[in-house]
Parts: sequence; structure tokens; C-alpha cells
Amino acid sequence: MVTRFPRIRADQTLRQAVEALLRSGWQSGLVLSPSEELSGTLGRVEVLQALSKRTGGYFSEEELGFALIRGEVFECELLRELWRSFWQSPVSGVMRREVPTVDAGDPVRLAARRMTAGNDIVAVVRGSRVVGAVRPREVLTGLVRRPERVRGKRHPRPAPRPA
Repeated sequence: MVTRFPRIRADQTLRQAVEALLRSGWQSGLVLSPSEELSGTLGRVEVLQALSKRTGGYFSEEELGFALIRGEVFECELLRELWRSFWQSPVSGVMRREVPTVDAGDPVRLAARRMTAGNDIVAVVRGSRVVGAVRPREVLTGLVRRPERVRGKRHPRPAPRPA
């Protein structure tokens, strides 16, 4: 678990949120209310899906990447305005509202299981309070450091068979 993770506000613009993600090096962040309650997640996948949808499929998710380019590069005024208005949209309109969570005392393998459903960030909670986040990097670190915590209890080796 990591306690320093991107905290995004639902009222931030997409540009502000994506710039914060890029500065942090994280692919996704947790969207928190002013009272620090979990509201959703926002990351590369959600932004690309929304941008592709907003452009009516004109750009595919693959073409868009995570490009924060200026709208002026487009020759068409309609595309320029669409691009600019998209980045000024609030996070709340794009974020994923279903957030996978684990309790602070849960084993790493549970967070790993929650990630297999296509999530690249899992919120760690204590009661209703968000206390951290887990991403694939932390799961892999947990596997390397304490493999028995992920796989379960170690079993004794079977006794050698008599010759």
C-alpha cells in the first residue's frame, strides 16, 4: 500500500487532473470528495474512452494516447473547440464511479484479485476513510518480498520416497 497517491477532486478540470497524474507518474488516481470520501477513479483508460466518445469515434483510444496537445494543431475549428472544451470538463463527468477497495488489513492477494477485473488502482480503506492505494507495482513488490503472503501458507515439502 502507498499513502502518497494522486488525489483528484471531482470539480477539477480534466486538464488539471491529467497534469497531476503525469507529474506523479501514476496511470490513475483516486477521486475524493472535499471530506476525503471515495468518489471514483480517473486514469488513462477513462480519459481516452471519454475523449474517443466525445469526438464521435473520430479518434480511437489508441490514436489519442494520453496526449495533452493544444487544440490549435487541428485545422478544423470544430475539432479545436471540441478538444479545448473536453479538457475544461470536470472530472466528475468522466471518472469511473465503481471503485475496487480493500480494507487496510486485507492481504495483498485480495488487491491483486481486484486488479484482474481491469482496474489499475485499488483504494485501501479503513472504515469509510481512504488511507492508501495499491497499483500493480505494489502488488509485484509484495510478491517479491513476501511471496507466502500472496500465495498463502507454505506447505512442507513431501518426504523423499524410499529407493
